[in-house]
Amino acid sequence: MPAVHLPQCRNGQTVARHRWRYHLQRWRLLPNRLSLLRLPIGRQKRQRKFDSSSKTNGIETFYAFFWHHVISRFTLVNTIESNQLARAIYIRTMKFRTFTNTFFFLSLTPFLFAQGTNKKKDKTTESAPSTPAAPASTPAAPASAPAAPAFPSMAPTISGPMKEALTAFNEGRFVKAIEIAKPLAEKDNGDALFLMGYAYESGRGVETSREKAIEYYKKADTNKQKDATYRLAQIYLSSKDQAERDKALTLLEETAKKDPALAGRVIGEAHLKGLFTGKQDIEQAIKWWNISSEARDIASTTALAQIYDGAEPFKDKKDPKKALELYKKAIEFGDKGSMVSVGSRLLNGDESIRDEKAGREILDKAIAEKIADAYLALGDFEENVAKNIKNALSNYEKGAEQKQIDCALRASDIYSEGTAGITKNEAKATEFLEKAAATGHPVGNYRYAAKLLQAPDPDKRKDEEKIATNIKAYPYLLNAAKGGVTDAQNNIALFYLQGLMGVADPAAAAGWFQLSAQSGNPAAMANLATLYEKGYGVGQNLGQAGKLYEAAARGGSSAAAAAVARLLVSGMGTSRNIPHGWAWANFAIQEGSQEAKTLLGEIATVATAKDIEEGTKFLEELRAEIAKARGTQTTEPEKKEPEKTQQPAPDADPTKKTAEP
Repeated sequence: MPAVHLPQCRNGQTVARHRWRYHLQRWRLLPNRLSLLRLPIGRQKRQRKFDSSSKTNGIETFYAFFWHHVISRFTLVNTIESNQLARAIYIRTMKFRTFTNTFFFLSLTPFLFAQGTNKKKDKTTESAPSTPAAPASTPAAPASAPAAPAFPSMAPTISGPMKEALTAFNEGRFVKAIEIAKPLAEKDNGDALFLMGYAYESGRGVETSREKAIEYYKKADTNKQKDATYRLAQIYLSSKDQAERDKALTLLEETAKKDPALAGRVIGEAHLKGLFTGKQDIEQAIKWWNISSEARDIASTTALAQIYDGAEPFKDKKDPKKALELYKKAIEFGDKGSMVSVGSRLLNGDESIRDEKAGREILDKAIAEKIADAYLALGDFEENVAKNIKNALSNYEKGAEQKQIDCALRASDIYSEGTAGITKNEAKATEFLEKAAATGHPVGNYRYAAKLLQAPDPDKRKDEEKIATNIKAYPYLLNAAKGGVTDAQNNIALFYLQGLMGVADPAAAAGWFQLSAQSGNPAAMANLATLYEKGYGVGQNLGQAGKLYEAAARGGSSAAAAAVARLLVSGMGTSRNIPHGWAWANFAIQEGSQEAKTLLGEIATVATAKDIEEGTKFLEELRAEIAKARGTQTTEPEKKEPEKTQQPAPDADPTKKTAEP
């Protein structure tokens, strides 16, 4: 994968400092590039330090830019290398030997208003704040949680003025909704009280007020408005005050006497997340989910089943037979999706519960219900248990036709590898990647974009071919980036930074690097650090650059480790520290950085014996600390002298590809 490169004018100054040259470059894209990672110590200028709390810390602007009118008179450099983009992103997160649905969590916010189209709004609507994010003490539900039901639960029975208020609120006309609901609330209308409570909690149409929200929710609860009970419990649970958390538990336990299915589910999840006491209580979670399951709650039943599947962190609870019975119970309650869970376990699960005939029968029923996951379970059985790749491929192809993302990806992999009697067929592999992308899944879009950008010898392609490929791959890469694939976010940033769509847009690149870095992508951290170091696309901030380089280095970027050493030795953005710089340079070499060898040679010319002694001690501590964080064991450092005679090559070809950080 290419390193970050800055557009560079012929006089050596970046286009950001010569705006008139930038306008010319928009149409001609000068081919020279400056590698941001090759900054030899001897060539660095002293720059003023920036504190990490500086106003320039962070990205000033973040906007996505797409150059629709691509012209032919420019040069493209360093397209994304397909071997880095390809199947590395696809990790088979669903291990279908024990086919498991995504762990269901309720989210404790199930009673939000349905969001309307907002076609008609009051003048106050545009400035009204949105629903506040859940507090840190209340983890958000995973993406698999179902959408919140429209307010309130008995909405179909509501009529008259209250229905008008609800309609106005859901359309974004909050002030009008409150005008209608307030008089009704004064008459103890439970639904109106709930609406007023939610308005004050979310700050829609009125100023946010926790106290008034609680007051209205309490009155609504007294008037038997069920939704208000759970909103009130959520507010109490978000508090740091233990007394209020105790109130939430008492309230929910009382509610469970009347509504054991939902209240039991909420209490169980809260215990699992440690929301009542600050400590996880699995036994209490199991207790309350059992109560909820007895009340025929599907979500609690499947959550229990997954605990007994023995997945992390419930290995000590593993009981395959109990898990199977719970999935069967969920089917009885009306959850057709659990047919795949049962069928997969009968085919691929623990040997004590396997029954191929019964497993195939129930998966056939799932297929009759048009549940495409059943093909994945069958394909996994044929591939990994029966060892029949042809039958596996047949099932994967059928699943792909029904837009099952993993089936499409597995079919593509089989055709791409051409193993076990299946003829290698790149055209078919690409066809199934296109089907994977058509499902809308971010990983499918990323894999297909990687395939489109793949070429046997990309440097020999004509500019027109590169442009056409980039234009075709761009929307898929963008969809993957929007879908949260961190490698896609990093690579869409490179698209913008290198002007692969016709013009460079460093601000947009910085935004995508930031998004990817926030998810822990070491390459994006290093790339963003480079932009902060040079002040390209963001305000220059050497302190922030150093922090990002170190985070990237700890995440596995050898180039970033070398950059940390360089900043420490030169004192850029931090106090000069030769021993630590020496240690980081050695660490970078151990991580595979060739650049760090030159850097270490430079450091050796200024380091004293005491510096090296201190650096050796720090290096041991650093290696142990990083190894612990990565869950690996440390290895002995190389026992050889630094190369003192090797000198940097500041005039190296600026278009030469370097290792991606």
